[in-house]
Amino acid sequence: MNYLPSSISKSNGSRRRGRPEVGDGRLRCLQILATIPVVVGAFTPGLAAAQRPASQQIIEAVSPLSRRFRSEATVMGYDSRGRLTVLKQGTNQFICLADDPTDRRFQVSCYHEDLDPFMARGRELRALGKRGTELQRIRNAEIEAGLLRMPERASVISYYGVGELDPATGLPDSVTTLQVLYLPYATSDETGFPARPSRSPSPYLMDAGTARAHLMIPGERRAYRPRDPVRRR
Repeated sequence: MNYLPSSISKSNGSRRRGRPEVGDGRLRCLQILATIPVVVGAFTPGLAAAQRPASQQIIEAVSPLSRRFRSEATVMGYDSRGRLTVLKQGTNQFICLADDPTDRRFQVSCYHEDLDPFMARGRELRALGKRGTELQRIRNAEIEAGLLRMPERASVISYYGVGELDPATGLPDSVTTLQVLYLPYATSDETGFPARPSRSPSPYLMDAGTARAHLMIPGERRAYRPRDPVRRR
């Protein structure tokens, strides 16, 4: 039985076939939408997300967002049996994921609803045991066949990476941000960003020229303090 929600996006626009244009308007859109994130850290046995109350999962899941977007974001998390479910149906354009109890690192994330079909399909394929290049190959083929919709304009997903976890809460004490802006079919020539990372943290375009093209923007490390963390008893 597949318990993973396939898609909860409110968007229902049709996909335009062919390659989207990457122009000045698209780049301005990047600056407007670059507001979202994920938290990643070492795994703490016995303090999995499925053991956290829904209220705490929601607090942690929306923490990467700017404060003005948190209360109205949709949140997906885990029930007492470890099944992914919608913990809170939101009304704005953001979808947040609570920490996956089966992952070896603590991670929460938020992304723009336009990217939901792509992200939901990834979850479905992982549930079927697909990983890495095989998963990418399947999604790419579905995009090219018009079976999987990618946004025509830039959507955003951002990530937080962390250091050590607090043994009392299972939460990281600090985070580093990595914003990821999806730009389907964008190239280095069109955007001006290199296709490979440099030694110093700076933006670069990953998977350039493909439907999965996305701009990687490394961020700075900072303290992680979600509101009212649950402490282990």
